Amino acid sequence: MENPVLVEVLRGAVVESRHRGAVAVVDADGTAAFLCGDVDRPVFPRSSIKALQALRLIETGAAIATGSPIMSWRSPVRRTAASLVMSRPRN
Repeated sequence: MENPVLVEVLRGAVVESRHRGAVAVVDADGTAAFLCGDVDRPVFPRSSIKALQALRLIETGAAIATGSPIMSWRSPVRRTAASLVMSRPRN
């Protein structure tokens, strides 16, 4: 299955590039709310999710306990992860 074009980048009236992708939106229970494209195809997110990976370390205190470098305020990953923690609803 070829993924649909999700974004077109324009330069004036000319399409400069098109970007294809897949989208899966799920609710809190994991039930699919919206699917588009080949959502079953494996992906390799690499550094695009570093802040999400760091989030759990920060929430559990593991980052502080291990002296992880993500705890540096100069780290963009730390700043992003911290803002995610602070913006989450509290129970």
